Amino acid sequence: MTLAMLYGLFVKYGFLCFGGGYALVPLLTAELVQQQKLMTAEEFGRLLGVAQITPGPIGINTATYVGFTQCGITGGIAGTLGLVTPALILVILAYYFLKRWEKTVWVRGIFAALRPAAFGMLLTAILVFAEISIFTGPLPLEFLKNRICTLSQVIPPAAWRLGMPSGSAMIISAVPSCPALHFLPFVVAKKPWS
Repeated sequence: MTLAMLYGLFVKYGFLCFGGGYALVPLLTAELVQQQKLMTAEEFGRLLGVAQITPGPIGINTATYVGFTQCGITGGIAGTLGLVTPALILVILAYYFLKRWEKTVWVRGIFAALRPAAFGMLLTAILVFAEISIFTGPLPLEFLKNRICTLSQVIPPAAWRLGMPSGSAMIISAVPSCPALHFLPFVVAKKPWS
């Protein structure tokens, strides 16, 4: 396999990599093991095992390993660059279009809606980790997630109309109505010293 073919192969996978590297595993298996026969199924399984314990995403580790086994160090670089190139192109295009239309009502509205949505997602993640590591009893996470989703949808338009930053409005409105405050007395926290 030439460097250009290796680069082209991983550029294709770079465009298909939405959802993370694990979404690529069936595609890589079909291409590398079954069609091109660049490695056996056992070698691919070992590759996935090594990719799990080494730093970095599984797609990058796979591209580097396959490139290295096919064409040496330059092949590893070509495979890695091939996988990264589509993301780089998409980020540059996104930056260009966002800079071009950042003052439009549509783009400002999208970003105004994304801030509290991201806040809600982070708060949900915090609650999940809190349930796992701090509390001994289960938190009513479905109720909490529903409340967070509702706040994420209601607060941005109200904050926009009042001229208040949506993130501040989200925090201000979430604290007094946060259902966790109502359930905390019923949940016994783990004592870190016991």
